[in-house]
Formats: sequence, C-alpha cells, structure tokens
Amino acid sequence: MSKITYEIDIASKQNKVWNKNFTLLTIGSFISMMGSYMASLAISFTVFDMTKSVFLFAMFNVAYYIPKLVITPLLGPIIDKYSRKKIVIGTDCCYCLLFFLLPVVIYFTEFSLPLYLGFNFLISLLDSVYSAAFTTLLPDTITPGKSQKAYSIDSLLGPVSQGLMAPIFLIVYNKIGLSGILIFNSITYLIVAIFECFIDVKENLIKDSKSTFLENLKEGYVYLRKEKGIYVIYMKIFFTTVTWGAIMTVMLPYFESKVNLGKDKYIILGIVMTGSRFIIGFLQSIFVTYSPENKFKIYVIINFIIDSLLLFIFISPLYGIYTIWGITGSLGIITITIRTSSIMAYIPGNMRGRLSSISLVLSNMGMLLGSFLGGFIAEKLGYITLGTLVGVLGLVVNIYYFSRYKKSLSLVFRKDL
Repeated sequence: MSKITYEIDIASKQNKVWNKNFTLLTIGSFISMMGSYMASLAISFTVFDMTKSVFLFAMFNVAYYIPKLVITPLLGPIIDKYSRKKIVIGTDCCYCLLFFLLPVVIYFTEFSLPLYLGFNFLISLLDSVYSAAFTTLLPDTITPGKSQKAYSIDSLLGPVSQGLMAPIFLIVYNKIGLSGILIFNSITYLIVAIFECFIDVKENLIKDSKSTFLENLKEGYVYLRKEKGIYVIYMKIFFTTVTWGAIMTVMLPYFESKVNLGKDKYIILGIVMTGSRFIIGFLQSIFVTYSPENKFKIYVIINFIIDSLLLFIFISPLYGIYTIWGITGSLGIITITIRTSSIMAYIPGNMRGRLSSISLVLSNMGMLLGSFLGGFIAEKLGYITLGTLVGVLGLVVNIYYFSRYKKSLSLVFRKDL
C-alpha cells in the first residue's frame, strides 16, 4: 500500500460518523432507552388503571416536572466545570439502583399514589442531571463536519428502541408486570454505565475560573438575551412543549375512554409515531444533508404543518389520528435535527451546559403547564376543545416569532459543526 493510499485510508476512518466515542455513547443511550420506554409505559398504565381520572393522571405527570424546574437552572454552571462523562456514568448508576429498589418496595406495599409520586420525583431529578450532561457531552464525541449525520442518528435512537419494545410491551407487561419491567430497566442502566466508562474525549470545560456559581449562571442568561436567534428558538421550544405536553398527557385517557379504542390501539399509536420517526431519521442519516441556506425555511414550514394538524387530532377517526401522529412524528424528527445541530454549532463549547440548562428549564416548564392544562381542559371542556386551543396557540406563536425575528433566526440556522 502506497503512503498516499494509507493516508487517505486513515483520513476516511477519522472522518467517519461512527467513531469510538460516538459509538459507545450512542449504543449506551439506545440500550437504556429500551428499558426506560417499557418502564414509562408500565408506570403510566398502572397509575391510570388505579386512579381512573384524567385530571389525576395529568397531575401525576405534572409532579414529574416540578423538581426539574428547581434543579435544572443549577446544573448548567456545574456541568460546564466538571466532567460530563463522569456525571453521565454516575447518573446511570443511580438509575440502576433506583429501578432495582422500587420493585422491592412495591412487593411489600399496596398501591399508593404518594409512593409513585415520590418515585417520579427521584426519576425527575436524575433525568435533569443526565439530560444536561448528555446533551453537552454528545458534541464532543462527534467527528467535525458530521454533526447533521450524527444528530440524525441520535434522533433515531428513541424511535428504534420504542419500535422494538412496543410490539411486545403488552405481552411482557401481562407476564412479568411492573416490577419485572423495572428490574429489566435496572439491568439496562448497569450495561450502559459499563459502556460509557470506555468513552475517551477531551471535554471543553471552564478551567481555573474564579467566577461564582451565580455569576456563571448569569453569564448564560446574559448571552441568551444578546443572541436573539437562540432566545427565540428556546421560546419556541417552550410553546411547543406546552402544546405537546397537553396532547400527549391525555392520549392514554382518551384511548381508554373510547369504546372502540383501548390500550392495544394506544400501543399501535406509539408504533406509528416511532415507525415514522425511524424512517425519516434513517433517510436523514444516510442520504440527506440540509444546506445552511434552506434550514430555516424548512424549519418554519414544518412547524406550521405540525401545529395545523393538531386542530384535527380529536375530531378524526382512528386511522386519521394514526395519520396525523405519523406525519407529526416524521416532520418532528427533521426539525429536531436541524435545530439541535444549528444551536450546538452556534453557541461556544464552554456555554453549552448553562444554555442547555436554560433550554431544559423552558421545556420542563412547558411540559408542566401543558400537562396541567391538558388534563384540566380535557376533563372540564372536552378533548375537541383542547385540540382546537393548542393548535391555535401553536399557529399564533409561529406567526409572531418567525415574522418578527426572521433575520436573527436565519443567522443561527446557517451554522453547522
């Protein structure tokens, strides 16, 4: 082999999306998602079966987001200063222990909503830490110039894991119950922690900083206020989570309340969503590269389509709901890929933790508000009214932000790692 050929071969390997660190982090995340999906469904089914109340079920979801609002703002400065890899591994070990201990508690006690609320509280705290650390660690594992492909692959993890687990969930749930699924989830997190130990990246952290915790946190908010494009994207994330928090919270009660629907068709709804997301995510990761000039236009058009479809979600027959769910799932993957790759390319590496924390605060606040409004409006005014209100809200937000801040947004979406 000639020297030139050898150097080209080495360069091609170094430029691959699937480098060692990205592969380890991705595989670990994929394994944990399979267990988490099963556990989430099992807990939701158990709580709704025991309460039989749309509003109480919504309040259970609301309780999940309250701790996130408290802890997430505190995480950014910490994650910008300390190893994100170690935080991710430590969090997964805590997940493993928690999912192992809960079945033991369930075995010796009867159903208690406060017990499940307490479990939700602990999961919320761990999720907050893990999400902030994972989001800021992932860019350090991506090969330069491969961000769109990498984030397309990352967006596939959820759909593929859910697509694999959804068809067998009811069978597994009926055979081993909630406790068995939680133990399975504990094992998956142990495996994930082992995978993540072999990640070896140079993290872009704040070193030798004399700034106080509050000063570091303030820097993130000051940066966000100066960068109008990032600010608007984060506000759009907030309103999107309000609308989808409201809709997704009531979908299980909606299917359970209809004579011709039920748990089995609700599971199919999840398969439709994950299947559509997988197809689009797969095509993105292999064939599609969005040009910087067109990313903003695509983002705007897709947001209008998704929010328009929400107007029809509760007035459509079963297959109409499946169609809407599939379209929104596939288009949503495109917007997430475009948005995330652009944001991570635009903001400085040592600001990722603080800005990611702010983004997570807005997302959690939106989900909390959406879950509350979804349960309240669906129970008091009906599902059709809920669908109309959230659809109109989404369209109004789109018109306001995309028209007023078009120039600032365009600057962000022209960036790429």
